[in-house]
Amino acid sequence: MLLRAYPKGGHGARVFFVDRQPVVPESTLGHLHRCNWLPTVVTADAPAWIEDGPPVEAAIANLFLHHLEEPEIRRLFSALAGKTTAFAAAEPRRHALARWGVRALRLLGCGPVTRHDARVSVEAGFIGREISDLWPSPGGWHLREMSAGPFTHFFFAAKNA
Repeated sequence: MLLRAYPKGGHGARVFFVDRQPVVPESTLGHLHRCNWLPTVVTADAPAWIEDGPPVEAAIANLFLHHLEEPEIRRLFSALAGKTTAFAAAEPRRHALARWGVRALRLLGCGPVTRHDARVSVEAGFIGREISDLWPSPGGWHLREMSAGPFTHFFFAAKNA
């Protein structure tokens, strides 16, 4: 996604990959370095890292929020609102078509663990303005929330200039 959004490279900008497990492949890190990004893998709990970490220009969560309970999301958003000027999240969309898609995974040869995880993720996913409603006092922020295809729910928050 970084490479598509910034085709001319990172111009020496830092990128933090925060996860409980160091899951970013060395090949990806090498590619980012060659494109003039400064990637850093941080093995930590993301909400705790955001609270204690440095300010960042933008933050992205990919299939992460639906694993958290509402109070944890509110705490994370409160920390993010004080540390960044933009936040984007792509999450499972809790919708009838997504539920149908989960059932169709069997036709693609997906095993029981994948089918179970997909079903649980869709049920924990988002629809409507559910994420926006968790963002702290939207004053000073532009919030956008929408479906992004049949299976993805997208949220974007940008601090007003």
